[in-house]
Amino acid sequence: RMRLLIWVPVIHNYADMGLTKEQAMADKHFREIDPAVERLWDVIGREIAKLNLDYRNVQIYMDSWFPCANPVRYVELFASKGSRNFELIARYIRQGAELMATENIFHFIIPKFLFRFVGMYSWGPYWFWDMKVKIILVLSSFYNQLNPLGTVSSNMKLRDQYVANRIDESLKDGKIGLLFMGAKHEVTDYITAQDIKVIMLPAVVLEAYRLRAEFNL
Repeated sequence: RMRLLIWVPVIHNYADMGLTKEQAMADKHFREIDPAVERLWDVIGREIAKLNLDYRNVQIYMDSWFPCANPVRYVELFASKGSRNFELIARYIRQGAELMATENIFHFIIPKFLFRFVGMYSWGPYWFWDMKVKIILVLSSFYNQLNPLGTVSSNMKLRDQYVANRIDESLKDGKIGLLFMGAKHEVTDYITAQDIKVIMLPAVVLEAYRLRAEFNL
């Protein structure tokens, strides 16, 4: 039987970055992109709804999601903080979908720390920027020495390969996978199983990549 995988490229909103709405609106970057990101999530929700899925037959794979003891609790928590991604997933779980452990924490936790340390928004006085960059370079070099899998930049490929393998191993026969990953990811390039058919949602892909180009995300 054919296994279906629906690829949903996403742009994360402020809540996914660990910010409150107030913090995000105080920052020029988030203030500019927030309306566009909200529109993208409206499109995602609408296009998935058109599929009329039986969520009891759906397995969800998600950017940055690792095994945890009580996934439903955390999904509801993040949804309550304003994450549009978790809001949708919470809705699907209530209808019977299963959220799958998706990523390998060892490919992710240190790169995420470094990215958040740099941030997509400025912090501290302007003169501190040069020092901040030097700190990142040192941390990146140190991380690369500890981690033979590669640098922060190459970890994107490793993550995508891991997620693709994870889907191949865990997506059950006859099931439908929903894959929510940042629009920079290329997980589907590494899906090699002959019985997995990847489905794109054209309106979602168009909007996600338009946002990437417009805001250089």
